[in-house]
Amino acid sequence: MKTKHLTYKTGLRALAFLAFFHSCDTDNVNELQTAASDEYGAYARIIDISTDTNANINNVSASTFDVEIEFVDQESGSLVTDYRIYATFRDNTIVDDDDPDYSINDQVLVYEYSSDSFEEGTTYPTLSFTIAAADAIDALDLDLGLAEGGDQLTYYAEIELSDGRIFGYDNTGTSILSETYYSDAFSYTSQFVCIPDAPPAGDYLVKMQDSYGDGWQGDGIMITIDGTTVLYADIPDYWSTGEGPYSSYETTITIPEGSTSMEWYFTGDTYTSEVSFQIYGPTSGEVIADVEAPSEGLITLNLCKE
Repeated sequence: MKTKHLTYKTGLRALAFLAFFHSCDTDNVNELQTAASDEYGAYARIIDISTDTNANINNVSASTFDVEIEFVDQESGSLVTDYRIYATFRDNTIVDDDDPDYSINDQVLVYEYSSDSFEEGTTYPTLSFTIAAADAIDALDLDLGLAEGGDQLTYYAEIELSDGRIFGYDNTGTSILSETYYSDAFSYTSQFVCIPDAPPAGDYLVKMQDSYGDGWQGDGIMITIDGTTVLYADIPDYWSTGEGPYSSYETTITIPEGSTSMEWYFTGDTYTSEVSFQIYGPTSGEVIADVEAPSEGLITLNLCKE
C-alpha cells in the first residue's frame, strides 16, 4: 500500500517534471516569447525575490525586499524602454461600520527604471532592485499610525515599449498573471506586521492540515528560541509512523518568559501543495492567517496586538 501511494504521487510529479524539463530544454525561449504576442506586447518576469516581503511597523526603515526580473518581448526584450513601480495602501483591518477605511486608491509612482539600468541576461535583459516600505510610505504620504497588522502595501508595475505601448497588470495576458511558469513581475504585496524586540511569552497554538489525509512528509515547522532550535510542529506521517490523526493536528508551543528572540521556519514537505496551517498567539488570536502550500523558509508572525 505504501509503495502504491508513493508510486502514484511520485509518478505524477515525475511526468510533470519531465514535461517541464523538455519545455525548458527545447521550447523555453519560444514559449516565453509567444506569450509576448502582438496583443500583449511584452511582460516582466521574476527571476528571484526575497522570501520575506513584509513591512515591520516597528522598524519600517529596515523593511526592504530584493527583486530580480527579466523582460520578455518578441525581440528578446530589446523593445522595453522603461519599468515603473507604483504603490497603494490597503486598509484590511476595518472592524465595523464605525471604523473608517483608510485605503488609498490612487497608485503613486515610487520607482522608475530606464533601459539604461538593465543588465544583459542569458537570454533577456534583467533588472535587480530593492523595494523599501519607507519609500512607498513617503510617496503615498501615509500616516503610519493608520497602519495595523494585516494592512498592506500593494505595488503595481508597468513596462513601456519603444513604440509607446504600455503593459501592466490590467492589460497583460491572463496566462501571464495566472500561470506560475511566467512568474509575472506586475504586482507585489507587502503586509504590515509587528516584530517586537522581544517575543511575547506564552502559549502559541498551531493548527495544521493535510488535504490528502496522510500527514506531512517533512519535519514541519521548526521553532528556534534564543538561537537554539528546541521544538517542531507537524502532523504525523502515516507512511512512517502508522499513527494518526493525519488530516489535521494541533499542538501548543510555549515561549518562556524572558526569551529574547524566536524564529518560526517551515522546513519544507515532499508534497507541499497538501499542507496548510494557522498560528494563534497567547492573547490576540490569529498571528498568521491561513497558509496554504507554503514555501520553505522563515514564517513571519503578525504580533501587532500581542
